[in-house]
Amino acid sequence: MRTDPRGTQRSGDGGGRGDAGIGPVVINGPARPAGRASIRRANLGLVLRLLRDAGPRSRARIADDAGLPRPTVTGLVTELIELGLLREGDAERDGSVGRPGQSVRIDGRTLCGIGLEINVDYLAAVALTLGGDTVFERRVALDVRGAGPEAVLDCAAGLVREALATLDAAGIATAGVTVAAPGVVDIAAGTVVYAANIGWHGVEAVSGIRARLGRGAPPLRLENDAKLGAVAEYVEASAAGIHDLIYVTGETGVGGGIISGGRLHRGAAGFAGEIGHMPLDPGGALCACGRRGCWETMVGLTALLRHAAAPEDPVHDPSLDLEARLTDLQGRAAAGDARTLEALDRIADGLGLGLALLADVLNPRAVVLGGYFTYFGDRLAPRVEQLMAERVMAPDTGGCRLLLSTLGFTAPARGGALLALDPVYEDPARTVATASGRRRSMPRAHPRRQAGARPADLQQPGQEGGFTHRGPVQDPGGVPQSAFRPRARQRERARRRQRPRPQRKAYVLAVLGAAPGGLVPADDHHRSAPVPQSGLVVLHHDPAVAQPEAEGRLGRLGEAVGAGRRPAGG
Repeated sequence: MRTDPRGTQRSGDGGGRGDAGIGPVVINGPARPAGRASIRRANLGLVLRLLRDAGPRSRARIADDAGLPRPTVTGLVTELIELGLLREGDAERDGSVGRPGQSVRIDGRTLCGIGLEINVDYLAAVALTLGGDTVFERRVALDVRGAGPEAVLDCAAGLVREALATLDAAGIATAGVTVAAPGVVDIAAGTVVYAANIGWHGVEAVSGIRARLGRGAPPLRLENDAKLGAVAEYVEASAAGIHDLIYVTGETGVGGGIISGGRLHRGAAGFAGEIGHMPLDPGGALCACGRRGCWETMVGLTALLRHAAAPEDPVHDPSLDLEARLTDLQGRAAAGDARTLEALDRIADGLGLGLALLADVLNPRAVVLGGYFTYFGDRLAPRVEQLMAERVMAPDTGGCRLLLSTLGFTAPARGGALLALDPVYEDPARTVATASGRRRSMPRAHPRRQAGARPADLQQPGQEGGFTHRGPVQDPGGVPQSAFRPRARQRERARRRQRPRPQRKAYVLAVLGAAPGGLVPADDHHRSAPVPQSGLVVLHHDPAVAQPEAEGRLGRLGEAVGAGRRPAGG
């Protein structure tokens, strides 16, 4: 095994909702009555999720993979392109004879989700487009425990407001905001029930931030930080075929997120993942939760700093940026500082003990180390791998690999941004229309910027100096008219029904019993002639054509009557 960088609802670190998901992990929306509109909504989401999970492909391949008729897929793809969620890609050749298909891929450059992380030492916000591009990222050093909930929520709302202003100036709508918080959270109420490391008890985080944002605030939701970190890591790992993993984040506390079979595992009551409080050293240090010997007292950031530096050392100062302090420790380790190296060895021993237990119980394909562990991976990984190989019961550690996160401290916020985008995959048209309409209702950061403008790094070639819109016609707020297509079609059908239709006279042959009648216009006949409709034969709209045909039919009719038979051809 070797470190392999890869190319109510209360929750102990999440909520009681079934399965979360972003990327291949999907949160299913509430059941809705079946109907034509709901079926189309479901099919739009199906196509979007297929392209997200399986990558770009032609309309024909989408139809085959989704099990939908090709004309249906063509219409769905067209609507998603008009919504700005898909774009045309390269020609796709599958080896068959004929014209190659045009592939389509996820676009979504004008729609973002925002993730906001509340950590012990900082607040962080990340905004991601549907395609995964980062368009906003900022971290603010803050002693969250010392500042208190109200001051922290003020700062959090200000950070969200800054992100919204940046996105609005670029013409990007916001699908939602997910707040990542440590500890036990109540998703339904948006409340941090208990977070020992930041000293929060019953803090209404979602309602507090929403009240500070005011009118036009995007949808807000709350999740546990470690679970969101696991979601973000799984999106990365799934590309390598890993669908069972444990994410272990090293910060002041130690959190965990479990992905099993591509689904976020929550447990019966939503408490799965509280790995930091496994009692591995009952006679050890006092934990913030009030017990002794929890795993995070052995391997958490506080433990590393306690072993590596004296109490007056600047690396203990929470007002300093965390990454700057860790970089300082990195330099000391590289320089061979004995105290720092000994501290890292103690952390490695504790990690090996806890990870071996988790591997025995859950048998994951991978354990992903995040947080501060990534800064010292070269020093920690060999020792941790050795201890896991010695302690795990299954041969070859049960096929488990030890991986270092490529996301570092951004994983929870990125997971939050991805979760905020999840409604797009359930109801694309409604989410786009709602997000764009909300952007119009909020105060403009740059009122002179044209609707639909994009940041310079997202412009197409030849668009320098301004965005040349080549998509569907949009209203002043940037909402594609296709978002209102169902109502537009209804209005058009009603207008056509009310439109006066031109009168066209169809000339008919009136037959009374066996006696032939005259050639008369159909509308005049229906008003005056007492001949039943069953006795009418429509000949032609042009009397010049109808007259000769009528004479021929009258002759055949007379012969038939005389012979006592029915004439051929009427």
